[in-house]
Amino acid sequence: MTAAPPVAAPQARGVASTTRLLGIDAARGIALLGMMVIHIVPSQGETGAIAAAYDIAHGRASALFAVLAGMSLALADGGARGPVGGYRTMVARAAVRAVLVGVVGLVLAAAGTPILVILTYYGLLFLLASPLIRLPAAVLALLALSWAVTGPVVSHALRSTYGLEQFLESPSFPALADDPGRVVTGLLLTGTYPALTWLAYALAGAALGRVALRTGGLAALAAGGLGLAVAALTSSALLVERGRSALTTADPFTTVEGNFYGTTPTESWWWLVVARPHSGTPFDMLATIGSSVLVVAVLLILVRGPAAVAWRWLTAAGSMTLSLYSLHVLMVALDVGGRAPAAQVWLLQATIVLLVGLAWRTLLRRGPLEAAVGRTVDLVAPRRGSSSPAARHSA
Repeated sequence: MTAAPPVAAPQARGVASTTRLLGIDAARGIALLGMMVIHIVPSQGETGAIAAAYDIAHGRASALFAVLAGMSLALADGGARGPVGGYRTMVARAAVRAVLVGVVGLVLAAAGTPILVILTYYGLLFLLASPLIRLPAAVLALLALSWAVTGPVVSHALRSTYGLEQFLESPSFPALADDPGRVVTGLLLTGTYPALTWLAYALAGAALGRVALRTGGLAALAAGGLGLAVAALTSSALLVERGRSALTTADPFTTVEGNFYGTTPTESWWWLVVARPHSGTPFDMLATIGSSVLVVAVLLILVRGPAAVAWRWLTAAGSMTLSLYSLHVLMVALDVGGRAPAAQVWLLQATIVLLVGLAWRTLLRRGPLEAAVGRTVDLVAPRRGSSSPAARHSA
């Protein structure tokens, strides 16, 4: 979730490197603000714009984060211009980064926040995706779509066969010490952001990162993302109606229209046809991959040339989301905003995050956690070779 400062350098026959990095930073900023909405706004009882923001962001903001993780991994390894350095070095650097990001997540869990912290899952996602990111873009895209369908089926089979219960907490050091197997199972299969199924997001992002996106092709990419999302949601709606009689559980609070936390019930295979946010079904995965591609493409179109200055409030925050996400988690733990209406609390925290991001980026360039992680990675797994902006764009 970190990003090196963008440096002007052309990317042959594609979108300029600076524009590309700024567009990705803007997408990260959108994902951060969207996740803040979900963390602050209750799922029910709100009306107006804040309720609409919740409905739009729910399940899509975190998926966008994961897609951008894969995109950043590919860009850090040279993007469309090809690999930077040796394969083992690349995997080692990603592994060190994964551990560090995961540790930050474990530390944040100790703050007593009600947020289900994503960072430890995010680190594991780096670890799983990094050995695959040097595959050709077409292969990565095919794998992403295939795993978006296959991964949830594998998850359902494993969870039903072994009777695995949902892991509804943030991974933490005490939980690891008490029952490491339960935490690892949660991170992979039963948690809110299960890495086994979410690997599809990272592979989709890596495919985007390996493509020399031409300016003229961005509109088609946006249309493709929108089409995939609409097709997945429409197909799900039709199938849900057909199989509604089987979509029941012993828990009366678990319904097709209810909230999910990474997985669906295992009483029936019909649960895999729903597309509710965070249900982790094939239709949910495909729809959120589509929405993520749409957001990335649109922002790459918007954050170009002189227009980039107008988006600096967003790109600055997006360039240091590891630090600002952590700040947000701490603000929620400290109840910043108090008992004010949810919309006001979100506006206050979003303003703080954006101002801190803009000021820090202007004065000190890299975010504090981004700088610490980057230096540690360079120390533990130094890389020799290209110093291109794409190579320095770290996830």
